[in-house]
Amino acid sequence: MNSNWRPLIFAAISFFPAFCFGQENEIQNYKDIYFEYQTVDSLQMSPLVICVPGFTQHNRSPEFQLLKSWLRSKGYSCLIMNPPQHGEIYHKSRIYTWGEREVDDLLALALEKLPVFENHREVHLLGFSIGAKIVLKFAAHEKIKSKIKSVIAIAAPFQVGAINAQSFGKGLEGLFSSSSARKRSSFMRMSYMVFPGMVRALLINKETPALEVPQIAAPVLLLHGANDWLTKSYHSKLLFERGRANQAISFIALNTRIHAEDMLTRGDSALQATFFEVISNWFDYNKKTNLDSAKTTFNNEFTNLVKRNENPDGIIFPVEKITQLSSPTLNNLNSNIWSTPASQNPAGFSLQGRISTNGDSRHFISMGATRSTSIFKYFQGGYAFAKNEGKDFSNHEAYFSLYYPVGSFLWMRKLTYIYGIEEKNRRSIVSADLAFLILDFQLNFGDIRSRDVHEWQINFNFPLISPADGLYFWGINYSRFFNSIPAANSFSTYFYFGPRLSRHRVQMFCEYQFLQPARNLSDSRWQVGVAMNFFEH
Repeated sequence: MNSNWRPLIFAAISFFPAFCFGQENEIQNYKDIYFEYQTVDSLQMSPLVICVPGFTQHNRSPEFQLLKSWLRSKGYSCLIMNPPQHGEIYHKSRIYTWGEREVDDLLALALEKLPVFENHREVHLLGFSIGAKIVLKFAAHEKIKSKIKSVIAIAAPFQVGAINAQSFGKGLEGLFSSSSARKRSSFMRMSYMVFPGMVRALLINKETPALEVPQIAAPVLLLHGANDWLTKSYHSKLLFERGRANQAISFIALNTRIHAEDMLTRGDSALQATFFEVISNWFDYNKKTNLDSAKTTFNNEFTNLVKRNENPDGIIFPVEKITQLSSPTLNNLNSNIWSTPASQNPAGFSLQGRISTNGDSRHFISMGATRSTSIFKYFQGGYAFAKNEGKDFSNHEAYFSLYYPVGSFLWMRKLTYIYGIEEKNRRSIVSADLAFLILDFQLNFGDIRSRDVHEWQINFNFPLISPADGLYFWGINYSRFFNSIPAANSFSTYFYFGPRLSRHRVQMFCEYQFLQPARNLSDSRWQVGVAMNFFEH
């Protein structure tokens, strides 16, 4: 062999192991934990980002292909954990626990299978949606909390049972279209992912990332779509508020309806560029900032850095505007049943009144929903009376609600008891607000339309639009009684609007009945009202 070729052959042989380290590895399995571990150098001393996908996502989805490519370009290695029952990855012996068991899986992977903390000079965590819930709890674990450099939680829920989706938005189009999301999760695979674990999720999974945040030692970035159609942005705001006063934590909201990973492939180029710019700024910021500063100082400095470097066309949404609009109490004057949206009214004290175009009116006083950490924050109560057909005030009622989100896939949010005070209207009703994916529904039982008849009613509420600033929301409502009394069906649309001044709000609302619930067709289809909400939070 010509000696001139020997240096080239030797260099090629030496380069081959390093080349292999930089290539995309096949999916590996360890104790039914599916993962991909990819390094950018043969010595494995590069910074590492541990990624946990959201629901239906996995490392081969287009979003993570793009993310891996970007991380490589920045010199970061990546470890992508695919929790069992995610997208293409499912195991018939494992049920989906909505992030409860997956934290232990990630611990086993990082501490037993792959000594990542020894092989990399720094380790960052990045999770999307339910994956963000997993990394927040993982980062707070005593075994590894001191080893984590930083945490990025994208579209994290502050409590799984408090997710309250809205039906309009790009995220919903992506979920039910023939795009990659549907290809990732056929109905059969969804059955492996969700249905076997429904009972467990409903009864057992009460964990909330909000309890983990103060225990995290590493800096935390909460990134959210301001108008996220699935997990509303006030979830991240609540997580931020739960942080310690001197905790290194920041909250950035992007002006989009798109949820979690979908921002990488279903938004425009400006959104994608801003997403990566925020992540890049975060990595750089944590190398030189003072992590012992106050939470507000840390957040303001990072937010100003992001806005200064990248904010085309107002993509960064003002976090201080994110709020939740109080929900006035609905009431059908004819069936005389209280009906409230499943989320608790966040106003401490409300005065409400509604009137039909025929002059019938109903008035409410509601109290509860305090910011207290005591048990009283779970209770709400109120009182109502009506004035119908020119008569004196009548139909006096009181109500009492217990609000406590339980479960995940299917969950109960509020249990209400309604009691008629007057002798001629002495009736009682039990009402349960539940949620299922993007649907809120309410089951009512008792003397709903007549004190002499016990009956069941089901009430469906579809929240359609609810912006991040809480200025208005719009939805539709359908209810049905399960008996033969006439006019058993009701279908309506409602719209609430009200500006917020400090912690108070004056709010107007209207409702139009497409199907009249009244016993005669002369009753009004329209109801309008006004609410004064004090001490919102």
